[in-house]
Amino acid sequence: MVLKFFLMFLAALAVNVATFARITLFYLNSEYRNDKEKWVMVRKNMRLFVQTILQDALFFVDNLFTYQMGQLSNHRFWFFICATFIWQSIHTMDGFIMIMFNDRMHILKKFMFGTSEVTSSG
Repeated sequence: MVLKFFLMFLAALAVNVATFARITLFYLNSEYRNDKEKWVMVRKNMRLFVQTILQDALFFVDNLFTYQMGQLSNHRFWFFICATFIWQSIHTMDGFIMIMFNDRMHILKKFMFGTSEVTSSG
């Protein structure tokens, strides 16, 4: 059963990577490279797609622990780890991913990445 979830994750990852590669090649071979404003939007879209891939990976980990790893033991503490702790941890990490890719979190970006450049979206 773990193999089933792993194959599901690999399939989703393969589709995401193929889509990212195709989008990247499309934008690199088009007129968007010469227009600075359009290139900024292209880079933003690429960052958002990376965010999607990271969140898909979190979803896989959540499903793996909830449905597969939780069945390895009948102990209450193991069930707590697999059901509650992992669920809360995944949602916390998902929130951090959302913050990392949010353009409006200027202070956090400056603190985390050490850049003084602040971008804003209208």
